[in-house]
Amino acid sequence: MCCAIIFISCSDRKGKLVYTGEILVSDEYEVSDSVLNDTYMFNFPRDIFVMDSLLIVHDSDGMEAAFHVFSKYTGEHVLDFGLRGRGPGETLNVSSVNLLGDTLYVYDANLRKVILYNIPEILAGKSSWKEINVSRDVPYMILQVVPIGNEKMILCGNNDKMRFGIWDTSSDEAEAKVCEYPPYSKDKEANSAISNYSASVKFNEFESKLVSATYIGATMEIYDVSSSGIVRTFSEYYYRPEYEYARGAVPRWVIPGEDSVIGFQDICLTDSGIYGLIWGVRSSAMEASVPELIKFAYNGMPMCRCLIPDILESVVVDENGDIYGMALNGNMESNIKKYVCTKRSES
Repeated sequence: MCCAIIFISCSDRKGKLVYTGEILVSDEYEVSDSVLNDTYMFNFPRDIFVMDSLLIVHDSDGMEAAFHVFSKYTGEHVLDFGLRGRGPGETLNVSSVNLLGDTLYVYDANLRKVILYNIPEILAGKSSWKEINVSRDVPYMILQVVPIGNEKMILCGNNDKMRFGIWDTSSDEAEAKVCEYPPYSKDKEANSAISNYSASVKFNEFESKLVSATYIGATMEIYDVSSSGIVRTFSEYYYRPEYEYARGAVPRWVIPGEDSVIGFQDICLTDSGIYGLIWGVRSSAMEASVPELIKFAYNGMPMCRCLIPDILESVVVDENGDIYGMALNGNMESNIKKYVCTKRSES
């Protein structure tokens, strides 16, 4: 049975979110896996995307090029692109990467610029890119930039002056749309730090949904995005976000403590739901654990759990429901793997 049928058939549970040490789902599945590429020497891959018959891997740390293209079917390496550096069309420290249509949007927070790579033209052997500097109307730090189409992008800030804003690149105008943080605790600074801690922020152009999911406590926020603004429809933590304060840090940023439950490693948005690569264990127990792939509805309710036996750095699900991930092998090397779901047998 293909993965698409399995996940589409999962029921959408309703009711109040109540968790006591685990995320409750209606169905669980096991997977069979196959290695697509174990010869390419990755360093620290952070993102993987699927575009038609291709897989695009972001691995910029210590690499001459930041992006690497492979066949989705054979794992064969096709080409590399996106040189690292400070020059035109180059990035030094990639802060966020998003694929919209056939264009890869790469944001460098230190250089305050977004580079748009046209993938079809790059595959045709052309050096095709466009560079846009972040608007001068935004004087504070922007953590991520997420494209939403029509020459507009969402700016993800790190303070209550702009949590999420819309940047119209055609007019170079930016406007804050969301300034408050969900009240995960009674401490305002803690709420800000939790919401920004290694957050994965993605946009689904077909559902017009923006999703932010964090590393500590597995918090998730879901927003409706329209021409009139950004409206939060859901915010919750799936595990209580226990944390500690970083000593000497101003403002008081939080860090994982022994009792902190580690949440989302990565998220992938599809038309049918949100796939979260989530640890769900205390930080002290991570060495003996692997993350699970859990599918959530766009109202935040968990639906299905896929029991993947590998430590994954990042994950993507294509339109057929096939799962691809950057997995660590026994030598702590990263391989591209494909996963196929099967119904878990009842004992």
